[in-house]
Amino acid sequence: MNNFRFLVPLILTEILEGIGAVLLGIRGRKNLLLIFLANMITNPALTMCGALLYRRLSMNAVLAVIYLILEPLIILAEGKIYESYLEEKHPYRISFILNLISMIGGVLWNWLRF
Repeated sequence: MNNFRFLVPLILTEILEGIGAVLLGIRGRKNLLLIFLANMITNPALTMCGALLYRRLSMNAVLAVIYLILEPLIILAEGKIYESYLEEKHPYRISFILNLISMIGGVLWNWLRF
């Protein structure tokens, strides 16, 4: 299972943000594919950063860095991508809401696992 530890957060993110996007009224293959591809870039990067930080810091410090520094940067990066290519208004709000959904899902997933 160790070989797949990076896949679980990615799959969970893709599912939750895909459902969230549809619930927000985002339609069209191009728009949904854009959200999918943005997550394919940002989620593994975030997961890898978390794993590297965990080698040096306590779990609480890693979570603080992720939620207070890295997640806001991802929201901004995805917001910029959405602003450039998404056929929707309020790209940064969409990025914030979708990332909030996946963060809550990740917290619940970890809580249920332990």
